[in-house]
Amino acid sequence: MKPERARELTVVLIHLAFWSQLGVLTRIYLDRFFSDGCRGTWGLCLTSDGTHHRSLGAYFTDLPPNILGSFIMGLFAASGSLGLPQKKELAILPESSSWQAAPELHIGLRTGYCGSLTTFASWEYSLVTSLIGGLGKQGGQWAEFLWGLIIGLQLSLASYVFGQHCALCIDYYLVPGGAAEADLEFRSQEQIHDVEEVRRGRLSEEERALERDYDVDGTASADDREGDDRWLTQQSPSQDMQDRDTAHENGRTAPQSLNVQSSRPEKSKEEKSTDKPQRLGTVLWLGDFLWQADGKFPFHRKTNLAVIAMTGLMTALFIALTVLDREPQHQARRGQWLAVLLGPFGCTTRWLLSKTNYKLRGRWNWLPVGTFAANMLGCLVDYILGGVNARVGNEGYWGSIVTYAIRTGCSGALSTVSTFVAEVHGQLKMVPEKLRGYTYSVGSLLAGALLGVIVYGSMVWAS
Repeated sequence: MKPERARELTVVLIHLAFWSQLGVLTRIYLDRFFSDGCRGTWGLCLTSDGTHHRSLGAYFTDLPPNILGSFIMGLFAASGSLGLPQKKELAILPESSSWQAAPELHIGLRTGYCGSLTTFASWEYSLVTSLIGGLGKQGGQWAEFLWGLIIGLQLSLASYVFGQHCALCIDYYLVPGGAAEADLEFRSQEQIHDVEEVRRGRLSEEERALERDYDVDGTASADDREGDDRWLTQQSPSQDMQDRDTAHENGRTAPQSLNVQSSRPEKSKEEKSTDKPQRLGTVLWLGDFLWQADGKFPFHRKTNLAVIAMTGLMTALFIALTVLDREPQHQARRGQWLAVLLGPFGCTTRWLLSKTNYKLRGRWNWLPVGTFAANMLGCLVDYILGGVNARVGNEGYWGSIVTYAIRTGCSGALSTVSTFVAEVHGQLKMVPEKLRGYTYSVGSLLAGALLGVIVYGSMVWAS
């Protein structure tokens, strides 16, 4: 792998690690805030783990995080997802903002934070265990199971749409030039163009925006990238404006591409010999991590420094808490600290799996198979752990901690609802001509439930 690609991949992985840890931590405390009141402690009593009938089992504990994460996902949507003519990675910010040219941060926010804040596996696991029983649950809660699937999907999808509407309002009323950009006629033209693209067997603009969050190494096909500016070759918006102004002053036509290689003169051999990537043998990997390509914002260097520092501090803090918080009554807290540490492993696996989205051939080329696989894999891990717990009974002190950490941290971050509903929303735009959105959403829910009945149910019934 070339040094530049290795640097870009390192930046993305560190952003994913930091934001996924923050997402898991937020989810843990949202779960506690909305459910601990049922146990007579601090917080509210609005959700439940469904221990028995009429115990709010349909309002599973991860419902609030799924709602919040889906809303943030919609709020941080790219302009293409909103049908806006300008190509902005964050529609709520001006086109000239430095944050538009920080794709690793966009991946961290959407894939890392929102993806880890929401969880598909814990949603299915909570409802399936209430249906089958075991683990101290009464079982047979058919009404809670069905209602939990319905409201879980609809509330998350509605929250995502509400986040998009908030982004449109911010762009329209607060962002300079947003009022003209968000004109309904322009948006209608973009929507018609999207429909025509899907009819040709290509991706819609909303699907392309999601695809850019995992296409770091150029795995997307040429058709999928047509019309998009690859972020690894983008100049900063301010630099592009300077180029256009200079071209206008010289009486030339401004270049349409933002490609750095086409707008930057070829370096001489002497200049190439002084490039930092050739000093990798003598400079620590951190130096290469912080080195920036020409045309990038100096802001990126500060962002990378801040992220690597916060990632190191957060990781060290939760390692220390996991090791030193030894009080017997703090067993649950140690599980929470360990869950935060395991979050990046699940998030990174999901991000790698998402590279296979829309890569199937034939009639299923529209399916985000990577997201589907990540959600099913997360469910499978939860069902196996739950089944083992149901058969073994008391797992012991560290057994309970590790099981909770894997299920909440690794498996919770491996599966996602925010990306899932974003993909469903993009496909629902083709109704009634194509019912892909319903096929994908209902199929995912039923597949996860069926997997739970086969894996978890067989282990519980056998015991």
